[in-house]
Amino acid sequence: CLVPVDGFFEWAKPAEGAPDAKRAKTPFHIHTPDRTPLALAGLWETWYDAEERPLRTFTILTGDANRFMTPIHHRMPVVVARADWETWLAPTPLDEAEAARLLAPAADDLLVADEVATLVNRPANDSAEIIVPV
Repeated sequence: CLVPVDGFFEWAKPAEGAPDAKRAKTPFHIHTPDRTPLALAGLWETWYDAEERPLRTFTILTGDANRFMTPIHHRMPVVVARADWETWLAPTPLDEAEAARLLAPAADDLLVADEVATLVNRPANDSAEIIVPV
Protein backbone atom coordinates (compact mmCIF):
# COMPACT_ATOMS: atom_id res chain seq x y z
CA CYS A 1 0.00 0.00 0.00
CA LEU A 2 0.92 3.65 -0.15
CA VAL A 3 0.49 5.75 2.99
CA PRO A 4 -0.19 9.41 2.22
CA VAL A 5 1.44 11.86 4.65
CA ASP A 6 2.26 15.53 4.74
CA GLY A 7 5.28 14.88 6.93
CA PHE A 8 6.65 12.69 9.68
CA PHE A 9 8.50 13.09 12.97
CA GLU A 10 11.90 11.90 14.05
CA TRP A 11 13.90 12.51 17.22
CA ALA A 12 17.63 13.26 17.14
CA LYS A 13 19.92 12.20 19.95
CA PRO A 14 22.52 14.67 21.20
CA ALA A 15 25.99 13.87 19.86
CA GLU A 16 28.14 11.47 21.89
CA GLY A 17 30.35 13.41 24.30
CA ALA A 18 28.46 16.67 23.73
CA PRO A 19 27.99 18.84 26.83
CA ASP A 20 24.24 18.20 26.62
CA ALA A 21 24.54 14.45 25.87
CA LYS A 22 22.17 13.60 28.73
CA ARG A 23 19.54 15.95 27.31
CA ALA A 24 16.33 14.50 25.89
CA LYS A 25 16.10 13.78 22.18
CA THR A 26 15.13 16.72 19.95
CA PRO A 27 11.94 16.27 17.88
CA PHE A 28 11.86 17.29 14.21
CA HIS A 29 9.00 17.55 11.73
CA ILE A 30 10.28 16.28 8.38
CA HIS A 31 8.43 17.41 5.23
CA THR A 32 8.93 18.63 1.67
CA PRO A 33 9.99 22.28 1.32
CA ASP A 34 6.68 23.18 -0.38
CA ARG A 35 4.64 20.91 1.91
CA THR A 36 3.48 18.64 -0.92
CA PRO A 37 2.25 15.27 0.33
CA LEU A 38 4.46 12.19 0.25
CA ALA A 39 3.54 8.57 -0.41
CA LEU A 40 5.29 6.18 1.97
CA ALA A 41 5.82 2.50 1.16
CA GLY A 42 3.56 0.30 3.23
CA LEU A 43 2.40 -3.27 3.61
CA TRP A 44 -1.13 -4.16 4.64
CA GLU A 45 -2.74 -7.29 6.01
CA THR A 46 -6.08 -8.43 7.35
CA TRP A 47 -6.06 -10.19 10.73
CA TYR A 48 -9.00 -11.94 12.38
CA ASP A 49 -9.85 -11.77 16.06
CA ALA A 50 -11.25 -14.66 18.14
CA GLU A 51 -14.76 -13.97 16.76
CA GLU A 52 -13.40 -13.96 13.19
CA ARG A 53 -13.95 -10.21 12.80
CA PRO A 54 -11.46 -8.68 10.35
CA LEU A 55 -8.90 -6.14 11.49
CA ARG A 56 -7.12 -4.37 8.66
CA THR A 57 -3.65 -3.17 9.57
CA PHE A 58 -0.67 -1.63 7.83
CA THR A 59 2.93 -0.82 8.52
CA ILE A 60 5.21 1.82 7.04
CA LEU A 61 8.50 0.49 5.70
CA THR A 62 11.71 2.16 6.81
CA GLY A 63 15.16 1.94 5.33
CA ASP A 64 18.55 3.53 5.58
CA ALA A 65 18.63 7.30 5.99
CA ASN A 66 19.78 9.48 3.12
CA ARG A 67 22.53 12.08 3.68
CA PHE A 68 19.99 14.69 4.77
CA MET A 69 18.45 12.45 7.46
CA THR A 70 21.66 10.85 8.77
CA PRO A 71 22.42 13.63 11.30
CA ILE A 72 18.89 13.23 12.70
CA HIS A 73 18.40 9.45 12.58
CA HIS A 74 19.89 6.31 11.00
CA ARG A 75 16.65 5.33 9.27
CA MET A 76 13.74 6.96 7.50
CA PRO A 77 10.44 5.97 5.90
CA VAL A 78 10.68 4.69 2.33
CA VAL A 79 9.27 7.41 0.06
CA VAL A 80 7.73 6.17 -3.19
CA ALA A 81 7.99 8.67 -6.05
CA ARG A 82 4.79 9.45 -7.96
CA ALA A 83 6.22 7.79 -11.09
CA ASP A 84 6.59 4.52 -9.13
CA TRP A 85 3.17 4.29 -7.48
CA GLU A 86 1.75 1.84 -10.02
CA THR A 87 4.87 -0.32 -9.82
CA TRP A 88 4.71 -0.41 -6.00
CA LEU A 89 0.99 -1.23 -6.02
CA ALA A 90 1.17 -3.89 -8.76
CA PRO A 91 -0.31 -7.24 -7.66
CA THR A 92 2.71 -9.19 -8.91
CA PRO A 93 5.88 -9.48 -6.81
CA LEU A 94 8.74 -7.16 -7.70
CA ASP A 95 12.01 -8.66 -8.87
CA GLU A 96 15.00 -8.10 -6.59
CA ALA A 97 16.50 -5.23 -8.62
CA GLU A 98 13.20 -3.34 -8.86
CA ALA A 99 12.50 -3.80 -5.15
CA ALA A 100 15.99 -2.53 -4.29
CA ARG A 101 15.45 0.54 -6.48
CA LEU A 102 12.11 1.35 -4.86
CA LEU A 103 13.40 0.76 -1.33
CA ALA A 104 16.44 3.01 -1.78
CA PRO A 105 16.66 6.17 0.34
CA ALA A 106 14.90 9.25 -0.99
CA ALA A 107 16.85 11.96 -2.80
CA ASP A 108 18.98 14.00 -0.42
CA ASP A 109 17.22 17.25 -1.40
CA LEU A 110 13.62 15.98 -1.12
CA LEU A 111 13.02 16.90 2.53
CA VAL A 112 13.60 19.63 5.08
CA ALA A 113 13.45 19.43 8.88
CA ASP A 114 12.00 21.84 11.40
CA GLU A 115 12.80 21.44 15.07
CA VAL A 116 9.49 21.37 16.92
CA ALA A 117 8.46 21.58 20.55
CA THR A 118 8.20 18.49 22.72
CA LEU A 119 4.40 18.83 22.47
CA VAL A 120 4.73 16.13 19.80
CA ASN A 121 5.83 13.66 22.49
CA ARG A 122 2.25 13.24 23.81
CA PRO A 123 -0.51 11.67 21.69
CA ALA A 124 -3.06 13.80 23.55
CA ASN A 125 -1.57 16.85 21.80
CA ASP A 126 -3.45 16.50 18.52
CA SER A 127 -3.34 19.92 16.86
CA ALA A 128 -1.46 21.84 14.21
CA GLU A 129 0.58 23.43 16.99
CA ILE A 130 2.84 20.34 17.12
CA ILE A 131 4.37 21.14 13.71
CA VAL A 132 5.13 24.81 14.45
CA PRO A 133 8.92 25.27 14.30
CA VAL A 134 10.59 26.37 17.54
